[in-house]
Amino acid sequence: MMKLKVESFALLDKLEGHDVIQSKLIDLIRKDSDNKKMLNDDRNRISYVDYDNSRDWDREHIKLVKPYLQKHFEKCADAQGYANPVIENMWYQRYCYVGDKHGWHVHGGNFTGVYYLKYNNERPTETQLIQPYDQNKRVMLVAEEGDVVIFPSYMIHKSPALVRNDEKIIISFNIYFADILPEMFDRLDNI
Repeated sequence: MMKLKVESFALLDKLEGHDVIQSKLIDLIRKDSDNKKMLNDDRNRISYVDYDNSRDWDREHIKLVKPYLQKHFEKCADAQGYANPVIENMWYQRYCYVGDKHGWHVHGGNFTGVYYLKYNNERPTETQLIQPYDQNKRVMLVAEEGDVVIFPSYMIHKSPALVRNDEKIIISFNIYFADILPEMFDRLDNI
């Protein structure tokens, strides 16, 4: 088998309206997480996660954040020549204690990503990606609170362990772009 180098990309940008929804969204997630159990297995330890309900669009925190993320995904689609972003599922992960982490994994869909809702910029635990064409190379995504990062879902990635008791809350998602912008066809045919 020959391995061909094909470059990929990740998109990182601030969520418009983060400052408007942040505190209410954090309160809703904290309230909801009172009823959730820790995910704890060989590779993962996440204090609270609602992945089991990731396709339930009636959760209060999702009703609040989804319109903002949908608008963000439309902006990202436009920037890449895609159209019609579809959110497949969405969930939160709340890390609270030393050792909380999400080990190496991949996602379904075309793209996946993270909205950093509550994140200690002074002691970050950056999402790490493995280069698809050179699995000996890691890419550290240097994000800040309020950032959204989107990358191809086949990229192996992780969230390293917290080194202090320090709450980190993210909203994760899987999306796909159902189309290509019509104006892209002529350009693509001329490559």
